[in-house]
Amino acid sequence: MTTLSGPGTRLREARVEALLRLIPLTQVFTVVDVVLLSTYFWSELGATFLLWWSSLAVANTVFWWWYARRALKVRHPARPGRMHAMLIHSVTEGLVFSSFLIVAFPVVPAGKAVVLAAFAMGLLAAGGFSKMMLPLAAVVFLTLLGLGAELALFRSLVPSPAIPAALLAAFTVAIGALVYRISRIFGAWVAAQEDLDRQNTLISHLLTDFEESASEALWESDTEGRVTFVSPRFSQILEIPDEDLRGRMLVPWAEWGSTLEKGAAFRNLVVPVDLGKPRWWSLSGKPIRDSEGRITGWRGVGSDITGARLQELEMVRLSRYDALTGLLNRHSFRTLIEEPFQTGRPAHPLCLVLVDLVDFQDVNESRGHQFGDALLVAVAHRLGAVATGAIQLARLDGDEFALWGPLSLTIKETRKSLQTLVTRLSEPFLVEGTRYEAQFQIGVAFCPQDAQTPEQWLRCANLALRWAKDQGTEPLVFFTTDMLESYKTRSALREDLAGALGRGELWLAFQPLVNLKSGAVTGFEALVRWNHPVRGAVPPSVFIPLAEETGLILSLGLWVLEQACVAARNWPSDLSVSVNVSGVQLRLPSLANDIASVLLGIGFDPHRLILEVTESALVKDDPSVGQTLSGLKRMGILLALDDFGTGFSALSYLQNFPFDKLKIDQSFVRPISGSSGPSLLASIIGLARALGLDTTAEGIEDETHLSVLKELGCAEGQGYLFSRPIPASEVTNFLSGRPLPVS
Repeated sequence: MTTLSGPGTRLREARVEALLRLIPLTQVFTVVDVVLLSTYFWSELGATFLLWWSSLAVANTVFWWWYARRALKVRHPARPGRMHAMLIHSVTEGLVFSSFLIVAFPVVPAGKAVVLAAFAMGLLAAGGFSKMMLPLAAVVFLTLLGLGAELALFRSLVPSPAIPAALLAAFTVAIGALVYRISRIFGAWVAAQEDLDRQNTLISHLLTDFEESASEALWESDTEGRVTFVSPRFSQILEIPDEDLRGRMLVPWAEWGSTLEKGAAFRNLVVPVDLGKPRWWSLSGKPIRDSEGRITGWRGVGSDITGARLQELEMVRLSRYDALTGLLNRHSFRTLIEEPFQTGRPAHPLCLVLVDLVDFQDVNESRGHQFGDALLVAVAHRLGAVATGAIQLARLDGDEFALWGPLSLTIKETRKSLQTLVTRLSEPFLVEGTRYEAQFQIGVAFCPQDAQTPEQWLRCANLALRWAKDQGTEPLVFFTTDMLESYKTRSALREDLAGALGRGELWLAFQPLVNLKSGAVTGFEALVRWNHPVRGAVPPSVFIPLAEETGLILSLGLWVLEQACVAARNWPSDLSVSVNVSGVQLRLPSLANDIASVLLGIGFDPHRLILEVTESALVKDDPSVGQTLSGLKRMGILLALDDFGTGFSALSYLQNFPFDKLKIDQSFVRPISGSSGPSLLASIIGLARALGLDTTAEGIEDETHLSVLKELGCAEGQGYLFSRPIPASEVTNFLSGRPLPVS
C-alpha cells in the first residue's frame, strides 16, 4: 500500500483497495449461487425468468471480476473514482439478488421458501461481511437486499409475515452493526499500520542519513559471530557485496569470542577484520534476545578505524624506534635491558657494548647534516651486520649506539670477537660517494661479572666508554673495577674543587724563565697548585681538566691571572709573568674585556703579561677564538703557543694566530742526547726564527739539555736545572740569590 495525502484519504483508499482484492473471490461464489438457485427453483420460476436473471447476474459478476482484476494491476489500485465504483457494485449486486427474492418468494411452495429464506439470511451475512472494509458499500448492499427480502416476505404465502420480517430486519441491523464495528477495527488497524509505516520510513531515512553522514554502519550476527545482516554502508566500506558477507566470520573468534560469551553489551571493541589486508573496526553491540530471554544474535554499529589504527601503530613504532636508522631508540633500549633481570638474576651471561662515533659534531659542522645522517645510517647498517642472532642493536644518541644480548661464547672469546668489531668499523665508509674513515670508541661491560642490576650494567659500560674517550689510546675498553674507583675519586675531587678556592686551598707557584745566553731571569710562569686537606697535593694535570669540565675554569682562570699580576706588580719592571689560558676561556666572548678589567683594576702593565695557549685549545675551528686572541694582542699582551708539537696542525696555528713566542714541549727536550733529538729541536727553533718568534724550551733538567739548546740558538728556557716552582713569597730571595748556571 502507498501512503497518500492524509489520514482520511489513506483510510478510504485502504478500504477501497481491500474490497477490490475481495471482489474476484466473492464473484466466484456469486456465480456458484446463481447456478444453484437456478437449478433448484427451475420448475417454480420457469426458464424465461431464470435465463434472463442468471444472464444478468453472471454478466454483472463477470464485469466486476474484470474490473477488480484490472484495477489491482495498476500501481495505485485505490486511485480517485474507485469509491464510487465500489458503491455501484454494491447497488448492482443488491438489486440482482433483491429482484430474485421478490420474484421467487410469492411463487415457491412453503417447503422451498425455507431454503429461500436461509439463502437470503446467508446472502445478507456474506455480502455484508465481504464489504465491511467499506462501510458505505456494506450499508448500501444490506439496505437493498434487506428491503427486497422484506418486500418478498409480504408478497409470499408465508402466514403472519410480520414476525419473519421483524426477525429479518433485526438480523440485517445486527449484521450492519457488526460490520460497522469491524470496519472501525479495520480503520484503527490501518491507522496503526500507517503510523508504523511512517515510523519505519522515518527510521529508514534516519539510518540512511546516519550512514551517509557518519562513519558507522549497521551489522547483525548470530551467536557465533557469523554475519546475518549488514547495511549497504557496511558493504560499501568493506568493498564486499552483501551476499558475500552473510554467514561469514568477519572477525576471528579469538578477537571477540570472550566478549560475546559474556552476553553483555559492549562498546568500542577494536578488532582486526579478516579481509586479506590490514583492516581494523571499532564495534559496539548488544545481544538480541527471544521471548524467553535467550540470546539469538548480536546487533550493533561499527566504524572503520584502519587509518587511525595504522597511525597509532606508526606512533608506537616511532616511540620505540629511531626515525633515521630504524634501530631501537633509547627508551626501548632501557626497557629491553631490564627484561633479563625481571625474574632476578639473568639466566645467561650478558654483554653490553656502547659504541661512540668520534668527532661526529665536527662531521656535521664541516660536511653538513645530510652527510652526517648518511654516515649514521651507514654505521647502523654495518653494526646490524654484526648484531646477529639474539644480539640487539639500538641508537641511543646522535652518535652513540648500543649492542647487547646473551653471550654465546666465553668472555675471553667475546673479547677476541669484539676486536673483530673494531676492525670492521675501522674500514672506510662510502658516504654519498665520498670515502670517509671514521673513528670509534667502544666501552664493554659484562653481567654478572661486572654488574648485578641493569643500572649497574649500563653504568659500567658507560664508564668503560668514558675511559676510552678520556685516555684516547685504545678504541676498545673493557670495564674494570679500577675505573669505578678512579671515577669515584674524580667525582669526589670535582665536588671538592668547587669549594677549594673559597677555602683557600689553591695557591700560585712561580717558575723562572731564563735567558739561556745571559743567564738573566726574564720572567716567571704562574702555576696554580691545590693542597687538598685530605689527599695532599693534587697535580694540575688532574684538577685542571675537572675545572674545565665543570666550567669552574672561568672563575679560576681569572683568579690565577689576578693573583699572578698582583705578585708581579712588586717585581722589577723588566720581568714578565706568564699565565696559562684554557680553551674554555678562549671560547668565552667576554674574555678580553674581563682580562682588561683585571689589569686596569690592579694597575698592571699589559706588556708584561704573557698568555700561554696550548695547541689543544685551538683544535676546534672557532672564529671567536681568533677574535679573542686578536683583541688581547691589541691590548699589548704577548701570546705564547704552549706545548708546541704535541697537538695537531701546529703550522696552521702559527700562520693563523698572532703569537709572539713558541714554547717547546719538554717531550722534545728530554731525549736531546739521542740521535734525532737535536735535529728535531733545530727544526723547531729554525721554524720559529723564520716566523719571527721567540723560543722557550721547557723541561731543562741538566747541563746537557742546556748546552745543546744554547748551541741550537734557543733564546729562553725553564726547568728544574734553574729552579722548581716556588711560592710568590720566595721570588724576591730567588732574584737576589746566586747566579744561574748558564755560563
